Amino acid sequence: MALIVKFVLGQDFRRVRVAETSVEKLREAAREAYGTDLSSGFNLQYLDDEQDWCMLTSETLPDFLMLSEGKPVVRIQILPHPPSGGSRPAEDVDMDSRPHEQQQQQQQQQQQQQPQQQ
Repeated sequence: MALIVKFVLGQDFRRVRVAETSVEKLREAAREAYGTDLSSGFNLQYLDDEQDWCMLTSETLPDFLMLSEGKPVVRIQILPHPPSGGSRPAEDVDMDSRPHEQQQQQQQQQQQQQPQQQ
């Protein structure tokens, strides 16, 4: 049975017919609808019965399908991944080690200065 999906990407709505309902087919339909706008990757979300946006995965697909029963159109929100063009990944820093490192550097500097003073 075909499913009519209204994809939402920001303020851009696109309505498509999906012949086979699986996560991969829904992702494929989103890629076809939006093309290069999704080239950096994306996630899909659906609105559950408590009005929460839930991630659409193979594990949540049965819930999505159950909630979609009887609806003429279902809405799926697209969350694009940020482009990876040249930005550096965040550096993982252990904040507890910084004072210790600074203290070690100060001690090394003091040790280097001591022979000069003698």
